[in-house]
Order: sequence, then C-alpha cells, then structure tokens
Amino acid sequence: MKIGLISGHGNGDSGAVGQGTQEQKETRRVVNGIKKELSKYCDVVVYDQNKNAFDELQKGKMKYLVCDYLLEVHFNSFNGSAYGTECYVTTSEKATSVEKQILANLSKYFTNRGIKRTNFSVIYNYKQNRKISSALLEVCFIDNKKDMTTYNKNFDSICNQIALGIAQGFALNKKGGTTPKPTPKPVPKPDTTRTGTYKFKVAVKVRKSPDTASKYDTGVAYQKGETVIISQVLSGNMYTWGKYYTAKGQSRFVALKDNKKNVWYANKI
Repeated sequence: MKIGLISGHGNGDSGAVGQGTQEQKETRRVVNGIKKELSKYCDVVVYDQNKNAFDELQKGKMKYLVCDYLLEVHFNSFNGSAYGTECYVTTSEKATSVEKQILANLSKYFTNRGIKRTNFSVIYNYKQNRKISSALLEVCFIDNKKDMTTYNKNFDSICNQIALGIAQGFALNKKGGTTPKPTPKPVPKPDTTRTGTYKFKVAVKVRKSPDTASKYDTGVAYQKGETVIISQVLSGNMYTWGKYYTAKGQSRFVALKDNKKNVWYANKI
C-alpha cells in the first residue's frame, strides 16, 4: 500500500498564524514526522513541499500523487478560544475507520472534535477525479496556547500516533513485524464493598455506560442534595462510577469521584 501526504499552505501562503509560528511551517514538520514513522509500514509519497497544493490546483498545475490513500495536514485557528483535533472527509466518503483511529490516537493529547464532512478542494479532487479516499487533518489549534504547548511538548509522539492511526486503520503490517493493535479502553473494575446510598455534593450527569462520551449521555442529571442507591461501584482510571437501576430496570451510571483530582462528587450516607 502507498500513502500520500500533503503539507497544507506554503509557497507564499503562511496559513494560520499563532503562538509564534505559522501553519505552513508546522504542516511540513508534521508531514515529515508522519513519513518517518509510517515508512515502517508502507510506502509513503509526499507532495512537493516547495509548493502549495491548493494553489497549484486552482491554477490547474497540481500533480496528483500516485497513492491508495491521501492525508492533507493542516492546523486550525479561531481567535485563540477554540481547541482540539478534528478530521474532514468529503461528502461522498463512505468509510471513516482510518480517520476515527487517527483521532482516537490523538485524543491522548487533544480534545477529539470528531469527523466532519466538507468538500475541501484538494481532498475533493482526489476523491472525485482519482477515486482515492482522502482526508484533511486539523492537528490542533495553532492560536490556542494550551494546544500548542501540548503539541510542542509531544511533537514526536503526536506524529507517531497519526502514522500509527493510519497503520491501524488499514491493518498494515510493520515491515518485518506484525500489525499494531489499537490500545483497548480500560474496563472499570467492580467494587461491591462501597455499595449503598450516596448523596450528591454537586450536579452529576446520568449515563448509559461508565464513559464520558456524549453518546452515553441520557440528558438527565442528579442535582446537589439528591440521593441514589448504588448497587455496584466501578473503579476506573479517570472516574469511580456508581451503577444503579431505574424503576424500569434500566442500568444507569453516575460518576462518584474524579480519580485524577481525588474529588468525590457524592458521599455515602
């Protein structure tokens, strides 16, 4: 398999600017970092970094890379207030497993803003004219201090995780090795010694699973001073969860403690 990489902006177009650097500079750093790691799994081709692929496309001069999948690298910007990482695919793209894996890997460092569909010119033309699946990755927000501090501190690891996400998404074997497997999400361990009635000190959301992902949010929350009978306590890495059952017999979960901050949201009474 051959993967194509494009560095966004350049050749007179600085792209977004923030935190003392330019998008055109950082996209080239990241692409070179991805190539170094990804070359351990497959062939990698990079669009001429002395050129701007978008500008070349507008002028009818873009030379398409011969590849099986294309990733165009960019950095986001929004008045310094927005943060996180996200991926864009075209509206005609059917599968997004590779992009999901890339974002899952990057969520170790940045807030995962998810996959969105927009027909950005370069990836759209690769998809429409070459039938090549393609995506545009916004690594993080170049004008957000926290994002860029994390980015600079973990640069090599971030590039490795993007490359690894592509390898995992396509189930590529490492040259002379085996296919890397996604890191499984830790499963909270049950603790029956702390079951009983808990009284909340703050408002806490009710979830369908012991997970903070939005898809598990029920839209319901316990308020300060309310109580719940917990039938099982689950100790995870980030939170200690309480499991209880509704009047209809549905299992529900509430965070009882923030393990990282060592703060309890509810007291056993």
